[in-house]
Amino acid sequence: MAHAGKEGAIPRFTLPDRIRKARTTANLSQTEAGPALGLTRQALNGYEAGRVTPGHTFLGALAALTNVSDHWLIAGDDGLCPNWLAVSACGCCLDSLEPRA
Repeated sequence: MAHAGKEGAIPRFTLPDRIRKARTTANLSQTEAGPALGLTRQALNGYEAGRVTPGHTFLGALAALTNVSDHWLIAGDDGLCPNWLAVSACGCCLDSLEPRA
C-alpha cells in the first residue's frame, strides 16, 4: 500500500493492493480465485505482487467475481472519471493499463 504521508489521511492503494484486497474481501484464496479467473495461482500472484500489469479483461472478471466496483479496482477511488461508462468503454482509465486496438 502506498503511504499517503499524512496522519489520518485515507490510504491510496496501488493496483496490486486493490487486486489482493478484492480477492481477500471475497474470502477467496489465490488457489480458488486463479482458476475462476482462468489463471494459475502463480499468475494471480504475479498481479498481486506487481510483477505483471493486468489488462482490462482480467480486471473486469475480477471485479465481477469479487463483487467490487470495477472503477475502484482500476482507478483506486470511488468517484467516477469524466468518461466512465464501463470497464470495456472507459478509455481514460484503461489507456495506462494496455494499448487499445
